[in-house]
Amino acid sequence: WTATESMRWKKMGKFTALAGLLVLLLAHLVLPGTAWLVLVLLAGTAAAGLFVISTIKEKKELVQTIENQGNMAREMLDAATSRYNDIALMHEVGSATATIMDAERLIKTVLELMEKRLSYDRGMIMVDHDHKRILRYVTSYGTSDEQVSILKKAVFHLDNPDSQGLFIKVYREQQPYLIDDVNDISSALSDNSKKFANYIASQSFICVPLVYQKESFGIMAVDNLHTGNPLTQSDLSILNSIAAQNAAGLANAKRSEE
Repeated sequence: WTATESMRWKKMGKFTALAGLLVLLLAHLVLPGTAWLVLVLLAGTAAAGLFVISTIKEKKELVQTIENQGNMAREMLDAATSRYNDIALMHEVGSATATIMDAERLIKTVLELMEKRLSYDRGMIMVDHDHKRILRYVTSYGTSDEQVSILKKAVFHLDNPDSQGLFIKVYREQQPYLIDDVNDISSALSDNSKKFANYIASQSFICVPLVYQKESFGIMAVDNLHTGNPLTQSDLSILNSIAAQNAAGLANAKRSEE
């Protein structure tokens, strides 16, 4: 183990006390009584000072250890809570997709469950309309009235081969994306997509496709605009699973309508 600062001070105090004892024994033979007593006082003061310093250092290290253990316990509790919420969410989404046959109600229910169980600042779902020609906004959470108005007006043309927006890309390729910085992909976006990204003010986000049996139904996106908490591959995995269940429910709703 790496020696702590208090251990080094304690060791220094022991060596000082031992060396002082030897010096006092030798000094007793050559120094007069008064001078020897002064030397004894100085040696005792030095040894006591080193002992006090080592004790203070040890207490500080103990407090730091307790704080570290507390932080570790909180992190473990947060991780356990997160895993519980993930499992509960998957169960609740599975139940919703199995029982709700109305597509719009299902989408809103899934997003409400995500808002309740997951820690993202904002979430949104868009689905295809008009025989898979247009990708349109359905519902969201964490968005302002102005942002909702922009989302409702936004139209992403699925049948336009020149469309270069990330939502279109995710829908067509049926692949999830984690974007750490939207500026990194701005050169590949169309002017409309750049304007849309600026309006929504999303710098880092995750976008996953709603896919069931190789058929795309829409996209789901989340971000942490306000808290700025980083998004990870673990987030991508759980959202991909939720999106797959949601897509299965949409497929069931579509069949029931037919």
